[in-house]
Amino acid sequence: MEDVKFDLDLAGFRKSLPPADGDGYLSYAAREKVTQAALSRAIAKLGEDGWEMVGQSVKFADETNPRAIYFKRRK
Repeated sequence: MEDVKFDLDLAGFRKSLPPADGDGYLSYAAREKVTQAALSRAIAKLGEDGWEMVGQSVKFADETNPRAIYFKRRK
């Protein structure tokens, strides 16, 4: 297990959004930005370690928010 972090300058990020967007949207958009950036870093790290991404999530009937990415590693 490895922690992957991404720090976001919230004031700078706010400037990139339209002025009409409220604080609720700012909070949502910031969480999405941080999540996507951290995920990108994790995928890049796996690639550096020899893993190859071979597929994305498959939604099963009882899943509400599937988040799975499949990797394989050559032996």
